[in-house]
Amino acid sequence: MFQEIQALDPRRPVIFITAHGTTETALEAMKRGAFDYLVKPVDLERLTQLLGRAFEAARLMHVPAVLPAEDSGDRIVGRSTVMQEMCKSLGRIAPQDVMC
Repeated sequence: MFQEIQALDPRRPVIFITAHGTTETALEAMKRGAFDYLVKPVDLERLTQLLGRAFEAARLMHVPAVLPAEDSGDRIVGRSTVMQEMCKSLGRIAPQDVMC
């Protein structure tokens, strides 16, 4: 089903929810482009926050980025909560040496 959703719109955030999750399946889902991965029983407060971030990410994915003409294009621009979270995530994973 995930592949069908991505075929329709690869920018659409997809959240996996499973009752039988393992570290391997979570990593595989994230590697394939899942927005996030939750294991049942789901914490409703966390799910609510996650859905808010997913909806905001989906909205931002359909807004064209506009950079000033003098910008060299070698930096990430964004002040939204989603962009800040993404930059934090990049900072956490950048130093890791992982083979795919």
